[in-house]
Amino acid sequence: MKKLTILLALLASSIESFAIGQMGLSGEWKLSAADGCIPAGLPVAVPGDVHSALLEAGLIKDPYYAFKEMENLWVGRCDWIISRTFIVDESFLRHAAIYLRAEDVDTFSDITINGHKVGSTTNRFRRREWDVKPYLVAGENVIEGFFHSAENIMDCLTFLQ
Repeated sequence: MKKLTILLALLASSIESFAIGQMGLSGEWKLSAADGCIPAGLPVAVPGDVHSALLEAGLIKDPYYAFKEMENLWVGRCDWIISRTFIVDESFLRHAAIYLRAEDVDTFSDITINGHKVGSTTNRFRRREWDVKPYLVAGENVIEGFFHSAENIMDCLTFLQ
């Protein structure tokens, strides 16, 4: 059996195809703030970013205009969740292994499939792969990326020193 790869670029700049038999997960995802400070389920493009999704939804002003960046600093202090559903065909599950490849995933994140944690990231500039076959089911699946505020994490680390 062949090794399959599912590609994922969460809040990333690009996604590339690497092998036959892969499933791309780029496209429209749903964005929510972990603290509920924005309406849940805003559309967010992947690859893409939180600021662009909030700007598109009219929830922030253009951070690149005048001093608007200062009004948007709260965005970096929030934890963000992006999610989407995807369909897995029964034949896809016949492969010996199925790997989720995450590229250019913003710094501190936890990735789950169908409620099972499959991996975490702590460095945006590293490629990660996790075997996700045990968590996939034939039919509808849910993938979620929980992005921890890097600003808050660094504040905590500074406090602990």
